Amino acid sequence: GRGVNGLIGCTQPRRIAATSVAERVAKELNVQLGDEVGYKIRFHEHTRPSTYVKFMTDGILLAETQGDPMLRNYDTLILDEAHERSLNIDFLLGYLKQLLPRRPDLKLIVCSATLDVQRFSAFFNKAPVIEVQGRTYAVDVLYRPARPDENDLSETIANTVEEITDLDRRGDILIFLPGEREIREATDELAAHALPHTTLLPLYARLSAAEQQRVFQTLPQRRIVLATNVAETSLTIPGIVYVIDAGLARINRYLPRTGVTTLQVEGISQASANQRKGRCGRVQSGICFRLYDESDFRARPEHTDPEIKRAGLAGVILRMKALKLGAPEDFPFLEPPSKRAIDEGYRVLEELGALDDKGVLTVIGERLSRLPVDPRVGRMILGGVDEGALREVLVIAAALSAQDPRERPIDKQQRADEAHRKFRDETSDFISLLKLWNAYQEARGQGGQSGVRKFCRDNFVSFLRMREWADVHEQLSRQVREMGLEPSDKKAEGDAIHRALLPGLLSRIGLWHPEGRVYLGARQTRFALHPGSALAKKPPQWVMASELVETSQLFARTVAKIDPAWLEQVGGALCKRSHSDPHWEQKPAQVMAREQVTLFGLPVARDRKIHYGTIDPVVSRQLFIRHALALGEYRSPGDFAEHNRRVIAEAQRLRDRARRSDMMLDEHSLSAFFEQRVGAEVVSGKTFEAWRQEAEAQNPSVLKLSLDDVLLDEASDLTTARYPDELTLYGARLPLGYRFDPSADDDGLTITLPVVLLPQLDPGVLDWTIRGWLVEKVSLLIDTLPKALRKGIGPSLVAARQLEATLRPFEGPLLPALEEAIFERYGVRVTPDAWRPDEVPEYLQLLVRVVDDDGRELARSRDPRALRERFVHVARQAWQSVPQSAWSRDGLRTFDLDELPESVRVRSGATTVLAYPALIDQGDRVDLRLLESPAAAEASNRAGLRRLFLMQLRTSQRQLEQLAPGTLDAGPLGTLWPHLRAQVGRRAVDEAFGLRDAATFPRERADFNKRLEAGRRELQGSLNELSDLVLSVGHEYQKLHTALKALRAAKSGVSKGALADIESQVSALLPLDTIERVSRERLRHIARYLRALQVRLQRMPNDPSKDEAKAAPVVKVWQEFLKKEPALRARPHAVEAVEELRWLIEEWRVQVFAPEVKAAVTVSEKRVQELWAAAQK
Repeated sequence: GRGVNGLIGCTQPRRIAATSVAERVAKELNVQLGDEVGYKIRFHEHTRPSTYVKFMTDGILLAETQGDPMLRNYDTLILDEAHERSLNIDFLLGYLKQLLPRRPDLKLIVCSATLDVQRFSAFFNKAPVIEVQGRTYAVDVLYRPARPDENDLSETIANTVEEITDLDRRGDILIFLPGEREIREATDELAAHALPHTTLLPLYARLSAAEQQRVFQTLPQRRIVLATNVAETSLTIPGIVYVIDAGLARINRYLPRTGVTTLQVEGISQASANQRKGRCGRVQSGICFRLYDESDFRARPEHTDPEIKRAGLAGVILRMKALKLGAPEDFPFLEPPSKRAIDEGYRVLEELGALDDKGVLTVIGERLSRLPVDPRVGRMILGGVDEGALREVLVIAAALSAQDPRERPIDKQQRADEAHRKFRDETSDFISLLKLWNAYQEARGQGGQSGVRKFCRDNFVSFLRMREWADVHEQLSRQVREMGLEPSDKKAEGDAIHRALLPGLLSRIGLWHPEGRVYLGARQTRFALHPGSALAKKPPQWVMASELVETSQLFARTVAKIDPAWLEQVGGALCKRSHSDPHWEQKPAQVMAREQVTLFGLPVARDRKIHYGTIDPVVSRQLFIRHALALGEYRSPGDFAEHNRRVIAEAQRLRDRARRSDMMLDEHSLSAFFEQRVGAEVVSGKTFEAWRQEAEAQNPSVLKLSLDDVLLDEASDLTTARYPDELTLYGARLPLGYRFDPSADDDGLTITLPVVLLPQLDPGVLDWTIRGWLVEKVSLLIDTLPKALRKGIGPSLVAARQLEATLRPFEGPLLPALEEAIFERYGVRVTPDAWRPDEVPEYLQLLVRVVDDDGRELARSRDPRALRERFVHVARQAWQSVPQSAWSRDGLRTFDLDELPESVRVRSGATTVLAYPALIDQGDRVDLRLLESPAAAEASNRAGLRRLFLMQLRTSQRQLEQLAPGTLDAGPLGTLWPHLRAQVGRRAVDEAFGLRDAATFPRERADFNKRLEAGRRELQGSLNELSDLVLSVGHEYQKLHTALKALRAAKSGVSKGALADIESQVSALLPLDTIERVSRERLRHIARYLRALQVRLQRMPNDPSKDEAKAAPVVKVWQEFLKKEPALRARPHAVEAVEELRWLIEEWRVQVFAPEVKAAVTVSEKRVQELWAAAQK
């Protein structure tokens, strides 16, 4: 018989089934439970050596394989309820399939009411199949899908119950629903129907034991039990006559991609539907109402997916590794799991540190395999050892391995929540469990068994589950002691506890996303905190969770706040590091980078600065050499650094002058110089100094540069003549600064100009540049000319080189000098408006830096004209402080100076400048002063000398005016030219004493006296002749004025254009400065031009159209001349031609309108056009 050479072992999927079946068999055999028939479940064994039959959970048998791999304690094994296909069952099936060939004496019986017989038989090599008919009553199946008028499941159930009630008011009903929420909704709906003599009894796993036990009690009222699939197998509720099957269940599925466990409502299999049907018909005939149609039933899978296809495989793989059963993909599972599920199991074990790179168990893995808990929970226990928190972690691990003891009775939920609140910790649900545990232990120590029961009752916790928790804790404590691990006597702090838990929950961390109001989890998951969590109302930034379960959405259960700084330490190799922006930092003298650390895709550290030398020494060495050595951004105590700085500074000075970037080694070439010399180990200042001391001991010059190393070309052409350090302008030596940096504001050449020089400054002079850059500037200026002009000049660079020899920089304005040089060499006349100097690169225009006497900068600009206008008043004030010394005298009445030089040198602050001695007319005397510019001195000297001559003649300007005819002021010119007698008097003095031309001013005493004697004789004659000449002009003007007035009054039909032309001619002939500027000879011609105008006026009314025809070519040239005259006179070479043209046009008018007056020269339209064209070249 069986059971003689070994036990008859029978496994059950649940502890309650193992104990209840053992009791039933013992009763049937009429033996004492624990003797011939016994059982063993978790934490409790009720057997003796005399036991023949041992009932146990499948987990117990699986655990025994570790100590008894051949299962020698058994000669017969019965695997009951094998259709449930839990992980333990599938693992045992595969294990026993491998074991049976080695244990031919071992008999195996696999049994179930709804077994997939053919598959199991084939799995065990076509094992025989024995069918045993049960003693049951007939059960009818009625398919009753929801009607269109039924809005939800609860309404369908209530209506079905009403239909049953119409048939039978006494028979008990069992309703299968997917979850607690659906049970509550259906209960509320049935309660609203107020069914008579009926008691509603919910049944699900979270109910207290007392509430669960109510369903087994016989009551006088009809019972309606609303249950989850907990009532589908193992449990038999007596008296059930009717079953209502919603056809739904919440099924656990583990998603390998995300590591998330889902608990979704799914349709059940045909096997599960038949199991539910079998819950009635036990004591009498029954009826099963399926709330779906028959075609739906036929379309459902025959069997529920085995757990191995729905669960994580980390524990299975760990156990197989410990038992040396080979790889899971090679293990004879009844239905092998998917490769993805196996890979995910390996990934979890790698995350926990249980496997090395080769898939071999590590020390941690070996320890985990000895702990009878889920690998994640086991890793927490090992973390407790590391953090000195083993005592606390064992409590938490036991809680996570047992059912939650907290209860929420349907009718007392608010009171239960209030009772649980005293244990709540706002930052950690794990600490909440510890608080509950500590309170429970305190109750055990104070009140004994009755006190514990009262504690559980008052605080709405299950006494049985608390005892289970304690049993698990005791088992784990015993196991860790066997492993040589002892809890610390010192109480662990919260951080240490959470750091201990974290290694087991690394892929169940979350980062709060405020915008989405969710947590971002590992591998792109998103989850929310379960509403029952103490942290749900105030979500912290980072959390870890004991599990992620997807129901209506993905929820994290049993969570705690964590410090993200722990993640990097705990995550270790699981953390992914990336580095960006490697860069040199001068202060630490090393290459730094920004490090990004992620764990399962979540950012643990962002933009953290880190020394890059240990990460990428090659790149770090390159950056160190480039910045520290080539660019000189490292201060080494070695003398090579200062030596190299001096060499590079000299090379840069030469390069800036030549503006040749290719003349000097760039940073890359300098880097190459050092790379050939510096050791490979150098990545920072510290490593460099260690290398340098050894290298310089062998070769002191190993790191020293020379000019030959730095310069790529000869610098012999960088002479001071071509690249001066200073310029001499207006007698002042002005420093020049060079900068070769196109990005800098002061790129190019900078000249420092004392503010006192601004009045003397001709802005055009500063359009020049030094000779070293002159060819380039001239070439670029020529490129700005119109194409027609450039064509006559030729290639700009060739022309610039040819012209450079003839140009004298800074002697007068640049553009007029260049125009003259181009005309002389190429015969091309360039007008001022043809240039486009703004198109020339900015660095070729001097940057003018204006400073005061103390050298303080007032402004800087490349526009000297704007600077002069802006600071002209400041400059004049500065001149007031210029020392006058010997050139300051008051009250001169005669020329008693030895010399009146054109200019003298004086000091203004730190600068020597030119000043210009000037005689200043003060009316009754003449003073001597230094003025700021030649122009100011010329005007002042003319007036001062005039005054001195008159004083020597013992007369005055006023007396001299009286000698001129009074008719000058009274005549028509007197209104046209105010103070005409005074103008004529001054002109007479200037002519008599040679003051018209500044070049002939007397500048020595003897010359003055000589002029005095000569002028004394000539003055009166000059005054008379000049007066007569002016009077003749006035006489002709008077007649012209009268004729014009009469013509306007007569309204003769003369065109306005003709009158406007005459007025334009008169205005040009008689400007206000005529007496001062026009020569005597030209004054005589002006009188003739006025007579010719009178002739034109006489003829004009007779034939206005003829006058207009004759005037047309003249007016055209005249208007063009007036428009261009100012620009043409600005060109020195054109002044003479412009002056000639101006008077030739007047002669042309005489020839056209009054030939009888006779032109002074031969003139024609062709002659005028030729001269006009020449003047514009």
